[in-house]
This record gives sequence, structure tokens and C-alpha cells, in this order.
Amino acid sequence: MKPAATAIQELKKWKEKLDLQVISQEEYDAKKKELMQYMDL
Repeated sequence: MKPAATAIQELKKWKEKLDLQVISQEEYDAKKKELMQYMDL
């Protein structure tokens, strides 16, 4: 299990990839859903 801070950092990296159109919105959404499990949001 990842600490929330690590999950947030990873989510930021994926968001940057999305903004650069390196990944699709669907890929970002799937990763975000996975990472949200590690956060208390």
C-alpha cells in the first residue's frame, strides 16, 4: 500500500502525461481511481 503523499505525487505525474496528450483520458481516469484508494479524499 502506498502512502497518500506518494499516491498524490504519482497522480500529478499522470495528470501531466494527460495534459501532454501522452495518455488518454480513460487511462488517466483508471489510474486516478486506483490511486484514490490510497487517499482519504
